[in-house]
Amino acid sequence: MPKKEKVKRLLSQPPAFYNNAQHWINSVLFSEIDTIIDMEVFWCRYIQNKVDPSFIPHIGKMHSHSFFELNCVMSGKYLFVNSTGEEETASTSDYLIVAPHVYHASIVAQEDSELFSIAFEPHCQDDEMGNIFRQSFELMTLEKGKLSPFAVQTIEMILYEASNHAPFCLQLIKSLFVALVIEITRPFLLPRAKSTNYNFRASFMSDKRLQMMERHLSDNMKETVSIEELAQHLNITPRYLGKLVRNAYGISTKQYTDQIKSNYARNLLLETDLPISKIAEQCGFYEESNFIRFFKRMEGLSPGCFRKSKNGR
Repeated sequence: MPKKEKVKRLLSQPPAFYNNAQHWINSVLFSEIDTIIDMEVFWCRYIQNKVDPSFIPHIGKMHSHSFFELNCVMSGKYLFVNSTGEEETASTSDYLIVAPHVYHASIVAQEDSELFSIAFEPHCQDDEMGNIFRQSFELMTLEKGKLSPFAVQTIEMILYEASNHAPFCLQLIKSLFVALVIEITRPFLLPRAKSTNYNFRASFMSDKRLQMMERHLSDNMKETVSIEELAQHLNITPRYLGKLVRNAYGISTKQYTDQIKSNYARNLLLETDLPISKIAEQCGFYEESNFIRFFKRMEGLSPGCFRKSKNGR
């Protein structure tokens, strides 16, 4: 019997870890992020001190600006000074954020130093979350922190994408900017949000499960899909599904699914020349008589009379 070959894995965690992760992803795919944290980026700079820094505006000079500034030391050492003369030395893998209208200067403190900086303004659709986000940045002003491995990899990806000019690189770079800022501010955001009783999950997600249910029913119109199957598809209980439907439309889940099927049948009757027997099959009825009874109950007319009354066929 041949020796069993060990399969090489690229992933570092055990399969159970990723199995739980994919279940969570599938559960939130039905939700839409309403509190979108977006960023307006004004400039991005990668500075090496071997090059004369005098051509870079403000380097070594006391200045302020109307946006936030994130400084990440990729190698060597930089000295950051504020208007009162307070100093903060940042070494390799350190970062500092400067809030708007705060006077400061950055000075090269060691040869072969590298600095990655971005100027940005965060935007948030939710005002409360936007205030928490800005307050977190302001609290972090000139407070030194350590870049996580993820943050370092994100910076490398930004520079890599910018150097290669691959298709859609600008869209990817903007997403990476947002990911970098979120990764850095997380330790400050969470305590701030807890102190104000801010509910991240409730505020971030607007339920899209009803849209996904309608899509699932449309994709499987030829099949008989039970309420239990719908709830399982949406990773919720039938009872919770009923609550969602009733809160949104004031009817039961069964009435809602019947209405979707009836609307589909109406469209086929009005927009196609298919015989009623075929339309019955398209709507998941194996017996034409059952379809006729269903349609008459929903629309008050038989399919044939409905078609004739609408377009004279």
